[in-house]
Amino acid sequence: MIDFLRDAFSFVLSFREAIDFSAAHIYISALPFTPRESLIYQTFSPLFKGLVSVSVSKADRRVDCALAAAKISRDGRVVVSTSSDGTVQMWKAADDDTTNLGFEGQILSMDISADGQMIAAGSSDSTVRIWDVAHGQPISPDQQMHQGPVQAVAFSPDATRLASGSADTTVHVWKVKRVPKPWFQRLQYKVARILALLWSSEKANSPVSSAAYSPDGNYIAFGYASGAVQVVQAATGKNCRSIPCDDHSAVKSLVFSSDGKFIWMSSGNDIILVDVEKKFERLIVTGHTGNVNMVACSPDGKLIASGADDATIRLWNAKTGEPNGTKLCDHDGPVIAVVFSADGRLLFSTGRDGTVREWNLAQARVPLQDEQSLLTRLDGQSYKQDSGWLVDSSSPRRRRLWIPSEYRDSLDTSINSRVVFAHWTHKLLILNGANLYHGERWAKCWIGDN
Repeated sequence: MIDFLRDAFSFVLSFREAIDFSAAHIYISALPFTPRESLIYQTFSPLFKGLVSVSVSKADRRVDCALAAAKISRDGRVVVSTSSDGTVQMWKAADDDTTNLGFEGQILSMDISADGQMIAAGSSDSTVRIWDVAHGQPISPDQQMHQGPVQAVAFSPDATRLASGSADTTVHVWKVKRVPKPWFQRLQYKVARILALLWSSEKANSPVSSAAYSPDGNYIAFGYASGAVQVVQAATGKNCRSIPCDDHSAVKSLVFSSDGKFIWMSSGNDIILVDVEKKFERLIVTGHTGNVNMVACSPDGKLIASGADDATIRLWNAKTGEPNGTKLCDHDGPVIAVVFSADGRLLFSTGRDGTVREWNLAQARVPLQDEQSLLTRLDGQSYKQDSGWLVDSSSPRRRRLWIPSEYRDSLDTSINSRVVFAHWTHKLLILNGANLYHGERWAKCWIGDN
């Protein structure tokens, strides 16, 4: 009993600000933030439902600058990123630490092989390099066949080929060979992968800005700064199709549909759908208000995801270009990478804010009116004005949830997504209030009599 009373006293002392405002916040605000080992939490938490879900993600940032570019593995657990100061790092969700890949310069393009074992990058010094994901070590000498910055790299689906495109207007395709190396074994490698040039193209009329393999690996599409796209045979480089630019901006990202019949590409604020079978009829899809940085196709070929500088992710019908659901808005700044999980149920995204988010597409929806409370992330001024309260967007704004002071500068409020991991200097408080009972509905959280 003494231990229980001691916990009760600590509980009231810690959350008196919320309790003074309204007794209902004993349950709405105080109980979710109570330590799980507390006797108060263990006694009363089973008696309630519809409380906010609270978790804390450990995040230890190594570079104090925004991300410039990133690439995500299909399982969302590995991210390679380059920061504005040129630092190149690999993040693994299972590890506390990031891995510095030891490159000094400017990385312009990146890709992760479909098997998740290799990272490729093209740099401003005209080289192509490749790292091993397991150890974060380079596994081939830097290749310098281009005469200009390498602005596009793409692995083939079976990870046996690597395509690269440069500002010098040429493209190269490399064979990724597996050769036993005893000295690599001493470094805990079973095999060494090295790159051998398979073929090169003639110079084009415009710098190469993006590249993508078709799902069967038989074709490669290259996007150009002029807005044009060229489709070539992957084995030989023979030109198969050329798609004119039609006065569009540089093709920043492109992807084949899962059946290889369509090509989606981003150009400025637009997303362009090209039907390969119908003589390249084009459909321009609009909706973003900032440059589209990346497009991705779901494994079943039904959805296209796009991430843009307007801090949103949008989903599109892959055949018609019609919007599919609401825009996804949880990143604090431009979205620089998106990828679907292998089963298509999840979408992973990386923002320039340094967060990697996981979206459950079955739950990505517009919240109901009574769930609006946790949609708005408060800035510093709002916190000062409202003393740590999360408020809704109504007028006058109503207080919904009180946040303890130690978490107020590391708050992430989301209904649609969760942070997988973050490249930040502090712990990240993650709230999920999709089922939160608040306002006049708070009494419904009591289930003690059931």
